[in-house]
Amino acid sequence: MEDITHVSGKPKQPQGKRLQPGSAVQIVRLENSTSIEASRNLKLNTQVLRELLSKADDYPIAVIVIAGPGRKGKSFMLTYIIRYLQALERSEDGDAGDWMDKVNPDIPMKNKGFTFRNGMDRTTDGIWMWSKPFIIKRSKTEPPVAVLVMDTEGCFDPYTNEQEQSSIIGLSLLLS
Repeated sequence: MEDITHVSGKPKQPQGKRLQPGSAVQIVRLENSTSIEASRNLKLNTQVLRELLSKADDYPIAVIVIAGPGRKGKSFMLTYIIRYLQALERSEDGDAGDWMDKVNPDIPMKNKGFTFRNGMDRTTDGIWMWSKPFIIKRSKTEPPVAVLVMDTEGCFDPYTNEQEQSSIIGLSLLLS
C-alpha cells in the first residue's frame, strides 16, 4: 500500500495476487503515524485498485458509496445494494425480478456482502470496495455500465479525528 499523504516514486505493479470474487477488499487503510500528535496516514492499495478498475474494461463506470456517521447501517445497506446489483446483472431485460431471493432470505448474512454486526465497535476501517464491478445492461441502444460499490468507515466516532474523517470522505468522493 502506498502512503497517499506522501505519494512519491513510480506506482507499484500488481504482483499476481488475485482478488476473490464476491468479497470486499480494502483499498484504503489508515496507519498510525510516527508522530504522537499526528493523524493516521492514508495508505492506498494501488495494486488492488488497478485490478478492480481493469475488470471494468472500457465500460463507463458508476460508483455507489455510502459515507456518514459510524454504526448507522452503511455496510448493511450496501450489502442489500450488492444483492440487488447481482440480480440486475443476471437480468437480460433490466428487471431485477425477485432480487430479495425469498427462497434464500439470509444470503446477506452469510458473507455475501460487506461485513457488519451489532454493537458500538467499529467494523469498517478505511475504504473498502466490492471485488468486482457489476456490469449492468441499461438498454438495447446504450452500452452497459460497470457499477463499483464502495464502503467507508464511519465518522463522528471516538476512534477517528476530524482530519481523518475529512480525508476518508474526501477520498471516497474523489474515487466516485
